Amino acid sequence: MQLENRHLVLKQKDIESILSPSEKIRLACMADKINESRKSDGRDLLKCVVIESDWPEYQAARTVLLSRIRHEQSRYTLAKGIRLEVLPNQGLAEVGTKGTILHMDPNNPVFAICKLDGTGKEVPLPLSVCKIIGVEEG
Repeated sequence: MQLENRHLVLKQKDIESILSPSEKIRLACMADKINESRKSDGRDLLKCVVIESDWPEYQAARTVLLSRIRHEQSRYTLAKGIRLEVLPNQGLAEVGTKGTILHMDPNNPVFAICKLDGTGKEVPLPLSVCKIIGVEEG
């Protein structure tokens, strides 16, 4: 399945280095026109997360999005196979501990039930205390 190409993303660095001053002004005017139209239609301005394909989080984020789009799994197994690392000072698991999401907690969807590397222990971890480090192979 291909992700839909729904948004136009331009990198600020490219705009600054490639476009002429007049092209930058025209681009800014077009963006302002679109934003004003969204506001007058009662819609919020777009807020997006962009992850470039050469970033380590790209594949994990893409996998989660494709899984959600396909509706192949229930909402509790959506993140299965995502690899996490515990961030400092959380007290829930030793800092730097790595693990794999087994499923989301059905009673509290901000928690993932994770199998910790080494011990094999299954623990609930809030996603806010972890960083994604990849996707389990297989």
